[in-house]
Amino acid sequence: MKKEMILTASPAATTRVKELFVLLVQYVTQAVQWLADRYSSVLEREISTSQALWLLNAQCSLVALIASIDASLPHLLLAMAWGVQALFKCKSIF
Repeated sequence: MKKEMILTASPAATTRVKELFVLLVQYVTQAVQWLADRYSSVLEREISTSQALWLLNAQCSLVALIASIDASLPHLLLAMAWGVQALFKCKSIF
């Protein structure tokens, strides 16, 4: 005997998921804009949201590098490569 299951989604459920996704995008956009404003005040120059994301990328790579000091050599090399790439990208955008 063949077992089949049909899953149906109500329009209300899909609408709710779309609303949650829109709220999530708005929240993340607002957080990145806040971060860009903080960077602007610290650096005393206007920082765009894309520049703020690149600076955040560099900070995350630094945290990964510090966290991978006790890790194996491939992890350390990967974190170092990420950090070098992030620093070169920050140097090119500023």
